Amino acid sequence: MYVAPGLEEIPEPDLESINNIGEATISFSRSMKPIKNLTELKNATVELDGYGVKPAIEVEVFAGNDTDQSQLEFEYEITSFEEDEMVITLNFTNAKEVSINRLPDNLKVTFWAWNLFVDANGTTFKPVQIRLKSLPTQIPHGQISILKDIGVVA
Repeated sequence: MYVAPGLEEIPEPDLESINNIGEATISFSRSMKPIKNLTELKNATVELDGYGVKPAIEVEVFAGNDTDQSQLEFEYEITSFEEDEMVITLNFTNAKEVSINRLPDNLKVTFWAWNLFVDANGTTFKPVQIRLKSLPTQIPHGQISILKDIGVVA
């Protein structure tokens, strides 16, 4: 398909899936240049007019119906960033409280530092927020290695 110069497709992320061990997979609409230093990426910030200083990638969890937001505390790591996708691993303080009510809790990821995310042609993301995605119930991280050992989770 021909695209006029200056109108190249802008690469876009998509929150493809979230599993019950806290791994959120984000796919890209175009092949991206992999980012090697994931700790630096997680700690990077950008100053934006009207928004102040924001993290390069902001990861938020919002409580569903009848869930106490204070029960959804978590830390996260960016565990991989390849050409086709990145994986963010969430570690909930109270994993057994995630999405246990009628309406599930939700994950939102915002890419504020658009200039850090570059495809093979040098085209960057535009500042983008990934729509909310429902979180499945979570397995406490202390139990994950046991479940992996017996083949229940990959």
